[in-house]
Amino acid sequence: MSGHYCLLVELTPFDDINFFNNLGQENLVVGTAHSPAVFHFTLRNDTPRQHEYRLEADAYVIPELDPCDGRRTEEMRRVQRVRHQRGRHPIPTGWQVKIVPETAPLVPDQSVSIQVTVTPPAGFKGTQPINVNAFHEEGLAGGVTLGVTTG
Repeated sequence: MSGHYCLLVELTPFDDINFFNNLGQENLVVGTAHSPAVFHFTLRNDTPRQHEYRLEADAYVIPELDPCDGRRTEEMRRVQRVRHQRGRHPIPTGWQVKIVPETAPLVPDQSVSIQVTVTPPAGFKGTQPINVNAFHEEGLAGGVTLGVTTG
């Protein structure tokens, strides 16, 4: 169903050291592609400093969970970090993603409207998540997941 959704997930593992950092939020915008799908959202600088924002798209999805036997080793942690690294989840072949504007200098409390046009390859049927992440000189500032559905 097309629209904007805010997904909240709270984890409460029994062996957690810090229960105050277990709430996650994901902004999800779903649109049905009628080749292309066009999305709009607002990028806002909610920091006390001016930043130059850079927008990048990827196709990261949370992968299937590996079996857990209760052991945590440094090697297992390293594998997990690599598995989720930025740059390892490119836009699939045949998909086109255009972000306008791709960069935005924003002073505190300033915002700009962002347009993302996603064109799926001919014949695609199903749903493809496309993430648009905003970065500034200090790192990741936020992002939104766009769900493109066809067929």
